[in-house]
Amino acid sequence: MSYRELTAPRAMVSENGTAEPQRPRGLSKRLTGIIGSGMIGYDPFDRMAWSGISYQIFSRLRDQGCLHRAFGVEVARLRKWLLMLRHVHPNRRIWREHYYMSQSYRDSLTRVVGQRLQPDDFDHDFFVLGAAYDVPRLVEGRSRCFSYHDGNLVQSLKSPYTPTGLSAKRIEEGVSFERRVYERTDRILVMSEYLRRSFVEDYGIPASGVAVVGAGINLDEIPQVLPDKRYDTKQILFIA
Repeated sequence: MSYRELTAPRAMVSENGTAEPQRPRGLSKRLTGIIGSGMIGYDPFDRMAWSGISYQIFSRLRDQGCLHRAFGVEVARLRKWLLMLRHVHPNRRIWREHYYMSQSYRDSLTRVVGQRLQPDDFDHDFFVLGAAYDVPRLVEGRSRCFSYHDGNLVQSLKSPYTPTGLSAKRIEEGVSFERRVYERTDRILVMSEYLRRSFVEDYGIPASGVAVVGAGINLDEIPQVLPDKRYDTKQILFIA
């Protein structure tokens, strides 16, 4: 299954007025980006993938000349339906959770990633969104792997919106898979201090291996300050 990928950085204008590609800043290598699964999307430049975060991250990396290429993956349709039948459940929410947590789905997704890798990808570091695939195992000993997260399975299970009645076996499969991925990852980037503590306390990842980088904003341009608006008053903004 093939998904769109963009590689070429946009041009910038140098001091003499000629266009030249932007160079990486603070990186010794460019990054090969990976996103995938039905949970967060499988097109790195889709504005809907991972609530829009994927588009913003990979676009900024591309524009700064830090991106080698980015691609998305999902299990082939026939394989997907076979796996879904293996985890069938009368409750559709539980069925969905069991499917995405299962070792069989995540192993299948990892194989798809392996099939999409190209020889020159290993000349660069890898940057992965989420842990639905074991990219660190695929690149171990050849490249470094970094990942970015807005959550993990242990934290999602604590949510009041997670359905009750999930299989303890499926949960253990999912948590164990994620732990193996995190243990091999060179550096885990997270959105909050709360989440950083979860990786350390719930998965046993050394504190030095997890860094808080925040969430950023999903805007193409920062809005201009309104000259007539007061910014010194106390106001409450609620988003639900």
